[in-house]
Parts: sequence; structure tokens; C-alpha cells
Amino acid sequence: MRRVKGVYHKTFYCNDLYNLSDGDHVLDIFLLTDIKYCSNDRGVKWLSATLEDITGGIRAKIWSDKILMEYEGFKSQIVVAGGTVNYYAGKPEVTIDKMVLAKAGEYELTEVIKTLSNEKIQVYKEQVLGMIENISSPELRAFVSFLINEKTLLLMSELPVHLTGHHAYRGALLEHVSEVVTGAYTYVKSTSIVRGIKCNLDIVIAGALLHDIGCTERFKKEGFCFSLKEEQKILSSKYLTCMLLETARSNVQLNTELFSQLYHVVEASHQGIEPRTLEAMVVHSNNQLSAELDFYENSCLETAITTESVDIFWSKDLKRELYRIRGKKKNGE
Repeated sequence: MRRVKGVYHKTFYCNDLYNLSDGDHVLDIFLLTDIKYCSNDRGVKWLSATLEDITGGIRAKIWSDKILMEYEGFKSQIVVAGGTVNYYAGKPEVTIDKMVLAKAGEYELTEVIKTLSNEKIQVYKEQVLGMIENISSPELRAFVSFLINEKTLLLMSELPVHLTGHHAYRGALLEHVSEVVTGAYTYVKSTSIVRGIKCNLDIVIAGALLHDIGCTERFKKEGFCFSLKEEQKILSSKYLTCMLLETARSNVQLNTELFSQLYHVVEASHQGIEPRTLEAMVVHSNNQLSAELDFYENSCLETAITTESVDIFWSKDLKRELYRIRGKKKNGE
């Protein structure tokens, strides 16, 4: 890592680990996502840890002679960790010699964890609020506004969509919802001149905005990480979303026909329920596209850039081979 004007910047990322050799030294800033005591039959004890940054994670160990009591309290915090690279069963890991908590203001958070900048948060909030205003039906607009208010937007700017899966990072819920509703709105507006069947744009906007609203009830923050609320562990975000729709209906008047159409769009936006209306198909497709693009982006981050014009890599989430095409460089580039 290097220091510029009092702020440390990363020079080593997790996906660089495979480029290092046995015995190489690592010192940089990471998010400590997991740490726990381990032992074997011979009585050897150590701490097993996971260090992460925006490119992925690496396994780490702290042997008993290097363990400090405070290390367990570092979980879900930003740390500066230094150690030696070791290969075990053909895979690299880091043996940590020293680890300290990083001080706020002395590092760039966006280099360590995937999160939204304040500028992006503001842009996405304005997009979401603008889409609510685009709902022409006063009662449907009031219904959506009841569920998406300033408090909700704050939560959305902090929470993920999933703990593992697509959009599993801080603020991803707001980004994902903004992407889905903007994409769905744009699709309907741009194809309306060629489609013979009319699409209810109000239902599309409302469904896209609310399709993942249950995530605001599902997660809790733990340091810089998230976990499921104890009472919500057996409930899916789709189920929680439907519960919130029912709660909103008891507080805001919405006629049965509009509510039924909206409910189906929300239910069918995810896997398990087939979309049976045009509006549901539009939201489902844009939700799927947003998820796949996030998986693609994650795979790109985890894959080292080569000198080739095309990088070929495997996505474990999409279960297929992907390409990153940059094109040929021009002279002088």
C-alpha cells in the first residue's frame, strides 16, 4: 500500500495473490469478513481468517504464537494485515504476522469494499423518486410512496440485495432497483411504437420499484458486513416483499384490479413464478438482466487482465464461459 496526503491506497488486491510466490510478503488494507479458532488432533491451534477486497477474498491463518486477544473483535472491520504467502494443496494463502484496525479517514473505502459513492447514491435516489413521479395513477403513486420514502431510500443505499449472489454489496439494493426500473421504463417507452398491445407503464414502474422492497426488512448491519435478521432467516425476500405489499394495502387505498396486477409483477419478477402479463415479463426480464450484468462484472473483477484483446473466463454464478473484449490497441496506446 502507499500513502498519499495521509490516506493509504491499496497496491495489492486479492486477485493478485496467484501472481505471488511462496515466501512473498503482503501488506495492505482488507475487510476481515471471518475469523475463528481452529485446532487439529495434535493440539496445534490457529485462527482461520478471510480477507476480502473489491476483487474477491483470500484465505489466511494466524498461528498461536502470533494471536492477540483483540483479533476476534476485528471481524467485519477494515484492517491492515501483513504476512507471508504460502501454498497449501496447490492454493495460496497468507500467514498473518501482524494485524491492526485501520483508522477511519486513513483509507479509501471504495478500494476495500464494493460500495456506492455519495454521488452515485444521490443519482440513484433522484432516479427512483423521478420514476415515482412518472406514475400517472394518483392512488398507485401514493401506494408506492408509502413503501419508498426517505427512510426506505436510506436503507436501500446501505443494504445489499443478497448476502451471496447478485448485488451482494453495500448500497446494491438502491443501485439494482434504479437499474431495473430505468431499464423497464425505457424498454416500454422505446418499443411502444412497434407493439400492437398496450403495456400499463404505471404497473411496470411500480412493480420494478417494489420488486425487492422486502430486502429492507431482511438484513442487519454488522460493522462493514451484513447478516440476516434472526427472525427473518427462514423467510425469502420475495415473501417479505409480498407481506409489505399487504401491509401497505391496509394503510393506502388501492383498488383490487391494480393491486392484483402489481402483486403478480412483484411475484413473477423472480424465479419460481412464471410471468403471465406483459408488465410482469418486462420487469422479470430487466431484473434478470441486471443480475446477470452484476455476475459478469464480478467475474471481470476476479479475473486478471491479460495482454490479449479478448479475455476468456468462467462464471461460477452464470455457469458459462464469458468473454471480455477490449479490442485491439491503437499505436501509442
